[in-house]
Amino acid sequence: MKKLFTSMLMMFGCIAAMSAQSVTLQKGAEGEVTYTSGDVIEVKVKEHEISTPDFPYFIWDPELYLLLPKTSTTVTVTVSSESAVQFCGGDGNCQMTSPGKPVEKKIALTSGKPEALQIEIMDMGGAIADDEEITATLTVASLTKTDTYTIKFLPKNNAGILDMETEANAISVSGRSLTYSFTHPTVLTLYTISGQAAVTRTLNGAGSMSLEALPGGVYIYRAGTQTGKFIVR
Repeated sequence: MKKLFTSMLMMFGCIAAMSAQSVTLQKGAEGEVTYTSGDVIEVKVKEHEISTPDFPYFIWDPELYLLLPKTSTTVTVTVSSESAVQFCGGDGNCQMTSPGKPVEKKIALTSGKPEALQIEIMDMGGAIADDEEITATLTVASLTKTDTYTIKFLPKNNAGILDMETEANAISVSGRSLTYSFTHPTVLTLYTISGQAAVTRTLNGAGSMSLEALPGGVYIYRAGTQTGKFIVR
């Protein structure tokens, strides 16, 4: 009987531990929306404040976060799409999906601390057609279960989809000069297309930064929650 009681305690302990590992996918760090496995997450497009008629710049950002209520664990997050969807979460290494090539990352979650996934699409120069809908599959695999979600990046021309949003922070690149305007100290990191950090600086106020020391190529920047891509020639 004692052995049976001990076994039952161990079983209930394991169940409790597994329950504590339950990972929640939510919109925003505060969890204004909580998603359930199988949900379709629709994402509206926003026109970036640096967008101009000569250089249209649009961004789709679902603002997805993972939250672990208790203990800590590592999850495997996979993003797959037939289009170029950027995934920067976890290690800050921004990688793009492509046909047949999903992006997979191991992300360590800490109890009670929302972790930004930073899954988004950027259209710099108006390369994406106004009526094009892009779909991605998001899979979050923990010790106890695997959750799958569909992310639909809605077309620009859907009625009521385009939200004009002016952000306090701004970054633009022209030639080999990066111009910025920040309302508070912000860490700016420039990554190579392979995900290696090339430059990291803390900037504040308005000014410009020379890119002369960078080899020619494609770079991705991250400043706070903002990301973008540019070419150094």
